[in-house]
Amino acid sequence: MQQCAPPVVTRLRFARKCENGHVDTKPAQSRFVPFADGFCRRIDRRFPAEENGPAQVMNISDRDLLSIPADVIVNSANPSLGGIGPDLPDGVGGVDGAVHRAAGIGLWQHLQALPISGELKPGWFVRCWPGHCVVTPAFGLAAKHIVHGVAPVFDPASADRCFQVLRDLYGRIFDTIATLHARTVAIPPLGTRSYGFPKAESAEIAVERARVFDQSTTCEVTFSVIDDQERAHYSAVLRASR
Repeated sequence: MQQCAPPVVTRLRFARKCENGHVDTKPAQSRFVPFADGFCRRIDRRFPAEENGPAQVMNISDRDLLSIPADVIVNSANPSLGGIGPDLPDGVGGVDGAVHRAAGIGLWQHLQALPISGELKPGWFVRCWPGHCVVTPAFGLAAKHIVHGVAPVFDPASADRCFQVLRDLYGRIFDTIATLHARTVAIPPLGTRSYGFPKAESAEIAVERARVFDQSTTCEVTFSVIDDQERAHYSAVLRASR
């Protein structure tokens, strides 16, 4: 068996069944366990669940978003939902660019067919307002669906309002995922790159909203956090929530 080495995944929130199929209602000591999908997860606690119920987990990965097997991929989109085109060179456009390149031109065409609902300012057309999301087929991706979430641009002078919009965004994303009956979802940090959100506060919001979702579903949520500093924030929030 290949040795399990963190930080591929740094925390498992819930494990609903033991390996032998029996439900374990006792807390388990933290230990790293290799799973069949290649992830290594640290099991922190076990909770009772219905018999034959699937594992319910929240974890953090340092893997690229599109390399994580998932039924639903969350994209960090812009209000126009225009992407940045599938023909741009690799590395351009962040998460949105990577998703569009991998999904192909069909995704761009699908999004461009959505109605324009207004303007943020003259010439800046909106198909999805900040704090909201849109779900599409995954086209060329291995996933079944893409949920495109639009974060606001962070304004330090209106920080409380910006954080609330980000909180609403995560809430709407997870509400949408709940309607898709997904077993697995991969999601990147939203708004912390070009939109300027502070990483620590954003990690708290993301985990808070994911925890609410986690309590009502058996879907596995994996945060894809490439940046080392940002991943440390996510790990700290998860440790504090034990």
